[in-house]
Amino acid sequence: MEFQNPGVLILIPIFLILFIPIFIWVEKRKAASLKTFIGNNTKGLFPTFNKKITVIRYILIIISALLLIICLARPQKGFIWQESITTGIDIAVAVDTSKSMDAIDITPNRLTKAKMALLELSGELKGDRIALIPFAGSSFVMTPFTADYDIFNQSVKTLNTNTIPKSGTNLKSAISSSQEIFKDKNRYKILILVTDGEDLANQGVEEAKKAAESGVQIFTVGVGTKLGELIPDPNNPGEYLKDKKGNIVKSKLDEDSLKEIALATGGDYRDLSSNGNGILQIYKEKLKELEQENKSEQRSRIPIDIYRVFLIPVIILLLIEFLVVNIRKKRVNKKGIFTAIFLLNFGLIYATPGDDALKNREFDRAITLYKQEKDSPITKYNLGTAYYKKGDFANATLQFEDSLKKADGNLQKRILYNLGNSYFKASELSQDMNEKISLLEKSVKSYDGSIALDNSDEQVVKNRDFVKIILDKLKDQQDQQDQQDQQDQQDQQDQQDQQDQQDQQDQQDQQDQQDQQDQQDQQDQQDQQDQQDQQDQQDQQDQQDQQDQQDQQDQQDQPQEMSREQAEALLNALEDQEVELKYLVNDRDNSYTGEW
Repeated sequence: MEFQNPGVLILIPIFLILFIPIFIWVEKRKAASLKTFIGNNTKGLFPTFNKKITVIRYILIIISALLLIICLARPQKGFIWQESITTGIDIAVAVDTSKSMDAIDITPNRLTKAKMALLELSGELKGDRIALIPFAGSSFVMTPFTADYDIFNQSVKTLNTNTIPKSGTNLKSAISSSQEIFKDKNRYKILILVTDGEDLANQGVEEAKKAAESGVQIFTVGVGTKLGELIPDPNNPGEYLKDKKGNIVKSKLDEDSLKEIALATGGDYRDLSSNGNGILQIYKEKLKELEQENKSEQRSRIPIDIYRVFLIPVIILLLIEFLVVNIRKKRVNKKGIFTAIFLLNFGLIYATPGDDALKNREFDRAITLYKQEKDSPITKYNLGTAYYKKGDFANATLQFEDSLKKADGNLQKRILYNLGNSYFKASELSQDMNEKISLLEKSVKSYDGSIALDNSDEQVVKNRDFVKIILDKLKDQQDQQDQQDQQDQQDQQDQQDQQDQQDQQDQQDQQDQQDQQDQQDQQDQQDQQDQQDQQDQQDQQDQQDQQDQQDQQDQQDQPQEMSREQAEALLNALEDQEVELKYLVNDRDNSYTGEW
């Protein structure tokens, strides 16, 4: 058996040397005082007084104290193997704290959203060093490179638009300040530039190119919207900042400049919207790859604490002491009850190896150790916290919900608070609108439950109000989307109806055309028939005419019988023609006088 804090064991001889004589002296003083006032008749006046019981009480207390000292020394026996990974990335975060970061085009405003994102980033880091550089018209290193993320988080929380007195947005100064702290050549040099991109000095790109030459890679995160927003005047509530000419200033996100700065160093650009975290995206999608390239693995032995083996007898012995005293006195010893309750709680809250791993941000190790501990609400709660810190919000909510079933009192309040945080974080990772809204509703409900148990915690109220704002906005977006979907469906239905009507009209037109065509075909057929009938009639008529002509011709060609009178008349006519012909011939001969 070994002890994690062996120096604590020195308290054992000190306790025996100092306290036992003190106890003996106190008892002698009490006995002397009693003898002075009442003599030797203590049993008659104090029937419950018994020296043996007093001795037993002190023996129980002394043994309990010795065992408690052993518990404080953290006895350990045996071990488990734990794989650990170390990385070597230096991440400098330059945050714009100019007045334009007060704009509320993202919820709750640009700077607050950036601070929330940075706190999430620090929760993901494991072994990397991080630094903080606020900037506006100038810049300075607020937190040098450190692996103590609590110090970084405290610095982030203090940021506001008055951190840098000089107004403006000087990206060159921010990049230059980061150059001053990047000194270790064996570590990756990463600068995350969080700003709305309005580089008033217009020297950011040139300074980024210089940084790239020294091996610095810049990732830019745009805060705000392209449409922009007015900047509230902190000195005049309800009014907005104006320029020297008296015009109201409107701040817009300049993505092009930020993309150009990132491109110049081989980095990348992301935006920080109300429902997303571009900083966390950069870490998960880009920087973790660098960690894999620069990581080293080692296998270490993790000792197993056995302090509870000594703590349980302490509680039992004190309970025995409590019972021995009160059975004889027949009354309740409030101090004894308080002591027993204190020790019982001490046994529950005393730091375990899992607690130490969680404190050192060794989340995988903490999860492994908590799973080996005895199942209890506090263990489930701590396991959920480890999952939450690791970024596994789904498992975190499961552990918190399981712990909530058996927890009570202050632990229940803390579980509900962290459950609300887990639901909110899970909603940020969800891509489905309905699932996102459902998770946010559960988050608000959890916060309300924590507030119902204790409404004095302002942070719970702030978180609840913040989540409600996002939830209301998403519901409005969903309502608008539903209305748009309904309108699109109605438009599609109207188009379909119009198309159906057009199709019906086209079919009717086609039918009418077909009917007209059929009528025309019938008419054409009738006309053709009539023409054919006329032609047939004409042909019949022609045939009849030809037949009639043929009959007439035949009649002419056939000899006709003449009467006597006709024959005589014909002969007379022929004779007359003959006489006339002869006369003509003679007359011609007589009138010719020429020669051959």
